[in-house]
Order: sequence, then C-alpha cells, then structure tokens
Amino acid sequence: MNDEEFGLSQLYQARALDLQADHQRQREVEGVIGRVREIFRNRGEDFDEGDERLLSSEPAKEPGFPVIIFTFAVIKDCLDLPLELSVIGILLTTLLSVLLSVILFLWVLGKLSGGWWKKKIIRWLWVRYLAVVVIELFPLFKIVPATTIFILMAHYREKKLVKLFDLALEEFKRAGVLKYIR
Repeated sequence: MNDEEFGLSQLYQARALDLQADHQRQREVEGVIGRVREIFRNRGEDFDEGDERLLSSEPAKEPGFPVIIFTFAVIKDCLDLPLELSVIGILLTTLLSVLLSVILFLWVLGKLSGGWWKKKIIRWLWVRYLAVVVIELFPLFKIVPATTIFILMAHYREKKLVKLFDLALEEFKRAGVLKYIR
C-alpha cells in the first residue's frame, strides 16, 4: 500500500466516522423532539413538524395582559345586568354588544399578526369569539359576563402556549441539540 492509498483510506474512515456522528446527533435531536411532542400532547396542545426550527429561529414572546380591551369588557358586562331589565336597556345593551363585538373582532385580528406561534391559538380563538357573539345576541344571556371570560381565556391560553414553547426551548438547550436544529 503506498502513501496515496493509505491517505485515501484514512480519509474514507474519517468520513465514515463523521457520517456516523451525524446520524447519532440526528437520532438525539429526534428523541428530544419526541419528548417535547409528548410534553405538548400531555398538556392538550400540538407540537407540529417544523415547530422546532421556527422556535429556534424566533422564540415565542410572553403576551402582555390586554388591559384596555379587558376594561371595555368588564364595563360592558357590568352594564348588561341593570340595563337588561328594560326594553330600552335591552336595545342599548344590544348596541353595546355589537360595538364590543367589532372591537373584539379587531383584537382577534391583532392576534393573527406577530409570532408564528400565535397561529396555534387562532382556530381556538375564533370558535370562542363566535360563541361570545352568539351569546350576546340573546337578551337574557347577556347577564353572563361572556366577553370578560373570553378575554381572560384567550390571554391565559396564549400564556400557556408561550410557557410550553419556552419549556421546549429549554429542553432543546439542556439536551445540547439546539445548534443542530435549523
């Protein structure tokens, strides 16, 4: 065996070891992603294919509490109770409900913009938004503070998702596989 053949043999062995190490890292990454999916599944959420790449490039940001929209909802829900006792009050609360429905619609649309992770709550958010609009259409159901409940539920659902994504990011960092996710 001459020097050139010996050099090629070492090169092939080194390349084989590199491929073996790459394959091992890939299995580690897939294992960590599987654990993260299990964490999400146990908490009633989905961690879709490709979320790990999105998460590593743009981490989820914790949302601030929607103080203004929440204040509008509380005022409106508080006014519903006494105004619901007269015909004029029913008309007034119906107009308030329509106005707040428009404001809520714009707020929900605002949830569509921003981070990729917000798209995880969109379907959930729209279903509940439509339920609130329907509840607010019926005069006696306006007594239920559905608008305030909706806003609280939406905010806490969004916070839950952000915490789960933060947990996933920590899991990737702890396992040392974040640099291999791209």
